Amino acid sequence: MSEQALSLGLFAAVMTFSPGPNNVLLAWSGSQVGIRRSVPLWLGIVVGIIVLLTVSALGPGTIIRSEPFLQRAMLAIGSLYLAWLGWKVARSGPPMMDTAGHDRQLGFTTGLFNTLLNPKGWAMALGATAGYATLAPTAPHLALILSLVFVTMAVPNWLLWCGGGQALARSVNSERGWRIANGVLGSLVIVSIVPLWLE
Repeated sequence: MSEQALSLGLFAAVMTFSPGPNNVLLAWSGSQVGIRRSVPLWLGIVVGIIVLLTVSALGPGTIIRSEPFLQRAMLAIGSLYLAWLGWKVARSGPPMMDTAGHDRQLGFTTGLFNTLLNPKGWAMALGATAGYATLAPTAPHLALILSLVFVTMAVPNWLLWCGGGQALARSVNSERGWRIANGVLGSLVIVSIVPLWLE
């Protein structure tokens, strides 16, 4: 049991901290509006992860896993959404840390939808529920355990990626530099779509 719990912790850490659309958006948000004002985005991501894990643990996730058409439809919708977010990030300018920068602040809804429409998130949730089903006697218990572990990992992840973005904001001091930095971050979101279609 303890070995499986440790394995779950490592799985959650790898899935949470590895580069992906959510983490790139957290870094961008940290660079644009700072760590504190990135909290709504982070909360949306966290709630999205809980929803994915709960749906997967309670059974509907098996329908998605067994229906190739649903998988492809979700992949297409998610890819379009991620591409739009990447384009939005790439075209943004220098940070706006004051109250006038509301258009740069990605909120709860963005974090939630980015997670729910992210095929990597679904793969993570389905993999976690399939691989660690024996950790709990019932599906609701499993959903609770998985959610607690992933939310625990999400706190340092938020500080790491948003903090990295905020550090970037301190080191880039020209409009040209920001065009390059945002172009790279936006491109990373878009490029992260490619491996999803190759699996």
